[in-house]
Amino acid sequence: MSSKKELLTIKLKGWDTKFFHRKMGALDFSFNPANPMADSALLRELLKAARAAGYRHIICRVKEGDRGESALLYKCGFKLVDTCVELVKELDSPCDRKGAAQFQIRLCNKKDLPTLKEMASGAFTKSYFYRDRIFKRSEANEMHSTWIENLCKRGAARVFVAQINSQAAGFVSCELKDGAGRIPLIAVGKNYRGRGIARELLAYALEWFCKYTTEVHVRTQAVNDAALSLYRKAGFRRLHKDRTYSTAL
Repeated sequence: MSSKKELLTIKLKGWDTKFFHRKMGALDFSFNPANPMADSALLRELLKAARAAGYRHIICRVKEGDRGESALLYKCGFKLVDTCVELVKELDSPCDRKGAAQFQIRLCNKKDLPTLKEMASGAFTKSYFYRDRIFKRSEANEMHSTWIENLCKRGAARVFVAQINSQAAGFVSCELKDGAGRIPLIAVGKNYRGRGIARELLAYALEWFCKYTTEVHVRTQAVNDAALSLYRKAGFRRLHKDRTYSTAL
């Protein structure tokens, strides 16, 4: 749905709507700093129409170089729920890991799913799903468990598992989209942290990506110092930062 002249649009978030059992959308708009009052009126009109159309939750992502979008969103009832950093690494060729891993890294299988789902549940508490009050913590946990399950079952994705003493200790997921690589999720089990497993998993993923692409992207929260340090040490550089705003209707 859109407002006048399509300056503001709300696109249905289909997967989220189905999973959370409430109609959810993403707001996109072209802000006019010369006439913010007009944009405010249009946005309020659009949100009113969205509510009438059954929407119950709207998010909006604002990139760096904010010209007044954030102030407009605050004025119309949105709240800041997340600040993320997008990083990219240009891959060298050949892209071989330095030294052998201290443990086995392999492709995931069906037997891994219960462990990986449990691992993913509660592993990403810095994400906006845990900071936005519209979501219950149990919903956020289940969403991430379902996410890794879907990645394991999706033919276009690869999920690699670090195995220690026949147990899955961590995982990294890899996707290829529009000619570039992306790492949607990476996590290590609570009992295995501090052993360099995430570093080894990331190195393994980058080696795999080298066969198919020349760059890899990853997205993480700006407050996730451990993740940012991991990626920067692996040669990733910051591409941009953005903020996510949310409102309940």
